[in-house]
Amino acid sequence: MAEAGLTGVEAEAFGVLLAPAGTPPAILARMEAGTLRASEVPGLRERLTTIMGIELRNEGGAAFGAFLDRPIDIWGRVIRENRIKPD
Repeated sequence: MAEAGLTGVEAEAFGVLLAPAGTPPAILARMEAGTLRASEVPGLRERLTTIMGIELRNEGGAAFGAFLDRPIDIWGRVIRENRIKPD
């Protein structure tokens, strides 16, 4: 964004593994454990970072909610301060 002349603008893109609402906690725990194991494959983290610019964040499901709150707060403020309305 800075290269486009927009200073002070911050945005992130992310990918996440999701499950339907009501998925049993045991299944969610297995999914999380499997994802964490996969992220530790030798060389994977380095390749994703070097080749694709991807930063793996193994925070687990509970921390993801807090991660989502941040851009909601930021963009909510931008919308309110600039009185942005849907067309």
